[in-house]
Amino acid sequence: MNHRRAPEPFEPAWWCLNPHAQTLWHAVVRRAPRIPWRREVLDLPDGDFLDVDWLGSSKRTALLIHGLCGSSRSRYIRSLAARLNARGYRVAALNLRGASGRPNRRPRTYHSGLTSDLDHVITVLTKRDRDIELHCAGFSLGGNLLLKWLGEHPATVRVRSAVAVSVPYHLEQAAIRMKHGMSRIYQEHLLRALRRSTILRRRLLGGRFDPESCARAADFRAFDDAVTAPVNGFSDASEYYARCSSHRFLKHVTV
Repeated sequence: MNHRRAPEPFEPAWWCLNPHAQTLWHAVVRRAPRIPWRREVLDLPDGDFLDVDWLGSSKRTALLIHGLCGSSRSRYIRSLAARLNARGYRVAALNLRGASGRPNRRPRTYHSGLTSDLDHVITVLTKRDRDIELHCAGFSLGGNLLLKWLGEHPATVRVRSAVAVSVPYHLEQAAIRMKHGMSRIYQEHLLRALRRSTILRRRLLGGRFDPESCARAADFRAFDDAVTAPVNGFSDASEYYARCSSHRFLKHVTV
């Protein structure tokens, strides 16, 4: 990968050294501004759609990609959007398939490797505005998605720069790690949201998953075996993890 300068080491605030304290401080204590988003609906080739929320007007555009159970409403997205807009960027906050607060049309869910949707958004934005200066930032699942896309398009000139934050580069190892220590708290919080969202979309997803297995899923691997894999055409969680982990694509990233 090419860097204009060597990355600086991360130095946390002296009063917030613990990584769990950093996570909880931002999620519980820190406030994020309200953003006057302007929503655009982008139709996808398979008949589904994506909601993109816009802020500001500039050729220099930042495309933000949220993480698991996130959206343009997430605090980290709103915080970064406000900072970037204050520095002269137009911001496009991508809501992944089904994450914008209204049900999608097709029996699929977003996942860590669904780069075709991201590619469609980037293609639409760069074709619509030939002079656009596009920069991308992805968080967690969205970071994995962004790195995978960059590795799949090593010769791309459509994206000027990219930032990936808190990425689960190896999905299987990340799923194992989330079963231990304080990570179990985050896992249960996310699993509750995933189970609730899946059951609400039960009619749309049809017979592609077993509702009882979804309800019993006690960790990410069980949920991915029960829902993510069968709904999105993978044989099981192992195949999903192997095909979608961004670590396989890093050597091809040039942006």
